[in-house]
Amino acid sequence: MGVSLKRILEIPDEKHQSITQEVITKLETAFAMGCQDGEACLFAGVGKTTFYMFQRDNPDFVSRKEHLKQFPILKAREKIHTELGKDTHTARWYLERKARDEFGQQIDITHKVELSDEQIEARLKVLLASNPDLIELIQDPESGDYEPESSD
Repeated sequence: MGVSLKRILEIPDEKHQSITQEVITKLETAFAMGCQDGEACLFAGVGKTTFYMFQRDNPDFVSRKEHLKQFPILKAREKIHTELGKDTHTARWYLERKARDEFGQQIDITHKVELSDEQIEARLKVLLASNPDLIELIQDPESGDYEPESSD
């Protein structure tokens, strides 16, 4: 089912639009391809406002649309399942995504920052000045005191 460039470039006149069975069929075809609402409207030649008003009045269509949008994922799963026994590349690809902890590519990133005591104290003062509630989190649990060293 091809889409004519002329039809795509025409902006639908929303004032005189109605959702016909032909439009519904085109919308459903687009949703079954995984299209988003705007893409489906473009494919079916219907304006978004008209489409959203139709959805508001037809909640069963909204449910059907969400089911149709899952179709490409289901087809991809079926294809992967079919290829698992034939192709080790597909099997590895599948495991990397579905069992990431065991088979996924892991990258360790370490970032080390070294600060002097003075730099830490200065940053702590700025942080506490802008967030006084944090003092409760760092004060001495026995005495309840927090006394930053003065940098005089």
